[in-house]
Amino acid sequence: MEGKAGEGRQQLLEALLGDAAERLADYQSLGAVTDGLVSLVPLEALHLDGTPLVASHRVHYLPTLAGTDTANEGGAGQRALIVADPAFETQVAQAETPQTSDTRDLRAANAGGYFTPLPETMAEAAAVEAALPDYRAERISGEQATEPAVRKALSQNPSLVHFATHGILSGDLPGLTEAALVLADS
Repeated sequence: MEGKAGEGRQQLLEALLGDAAERLADYQSLGAVTDGLVSLVPLEALHLDGTPLVASHRVHYLPTLAGTDTANEGGAGQRALIVADPAFETQVAQAETPQTSDTRDLRAANAGGYFTPLPETMAEAAAVEAALPDYRAERISGEQATEPAVRKALSQNPSLVHFATHGILSGDLPGLTEAALVLADS
């Protein structure tokens, strides 16, 4: 049974990667930007020369190809922007926050200046910074993590950007038509 399944996995890998599948043996990692139904395919399980890809390659799922060239340079001299724990107003006391397992309900309950603080994201930011020893990291947090400050830092074209804050989706707030990150009040 594995023979036919393995052949099918090899064929799927070749169909997804086209001519690049032949050159994959020359590399140790595969960075993939997937979309639609392809995002449901576990690339690690596909076969290369009869062996699951996970046995011979590191597979990285990327949200975009932007910045991948600089990421391959190991970060030497590159800039990183890390935004964590913005200070936004918490107008709702913890006791008033509804207890729910539905994340969308909780986000909607906290919307409009009712977001809970994220002090644990400072540890996350420190871990990200420590994982990038060759990068010149700029960390923006607390009351300084405003939209103008983040836009100014982004205008310096950092190679890597990490946000550790609340995110909201289209429809979470009245009139919100696209996803957004929650930052400190300016």
